[in-house]
Amino acid sequence: RNLWAGLHTDLLRVGIGTYDRWFGPGRYGGLMLTDNGRPAPLGSAAIEGRVFERYGRARAEIGAGWLDGFRGDVHAPGWLLMDFRWAPVPALELGATRMGLFGGSGRPAPQVGQLILPTQPHIEGDQDQDLPDQDEIAALDARVTLPLGKWVGRSGTPGTGFGIDYLELYTQYGGEDVIARKIASIPVPALAGIANLFGGEVGVGDLVLTIEHSRVL
Repeated sequence: RNLWAGLHTDLLRVGIGTYDRWFGPGRYGGLMLTDNGRPAPLGSAAIEGRVFERYGRARAEIGAGWLDGFRGDVHAPGWLLMDFRWAPVPALELGATRMGLFGGSGRPAPQVGQLILPTQPHIEGDQDQDLPDQDEIAALDARVTLPLGKWVGRSGTPGTGFGIDYLELYTQYGGEDVIARKIASIPVPALAGIANLFGGEVGVGDLVLTIEHSRVL
């Protein structure tokens, strides 16, 4: 399912094609995008590296493509993704992801400004699909990994014994539709259709136990 062509260095990845993607810390599901379905064509650019050599590592990616599978609403809409990851320390990772669908066969695409900040993400009552429309989802996530096996083993000596190797806790918070509201006459995004994902994982030797729960309100 993966076919990708481009340039990949230690700092930069630029290319176009299809390959499996998974956004967020979830093991069995995610609020944004998982590899449960066939990947869609996408062109993207990503940059990754240390932040001023002292503020951890960061990764930012932006891309655009189209959905080439069957859809019952709009055929072959474009899709946009933006993803940002920051690990200030190795044990902590913070992420922000945004995805959107726009345009499609027989429907005009929104203006570039609307793709960047969708102040009018949905057009209501447009049965003939004559007006530009877009559908947005966004999420924030966090992951904390505690390498307990490096700190203290069951015998009380760091790095020895058959104790807990690591404990990881993670969460993802997102929503459907980035609906713009105004604060002091400045449009800002807000989420509707809130969803949450919570999970934890513990590793003991060759054994791994994962508990995960998600809900959509």
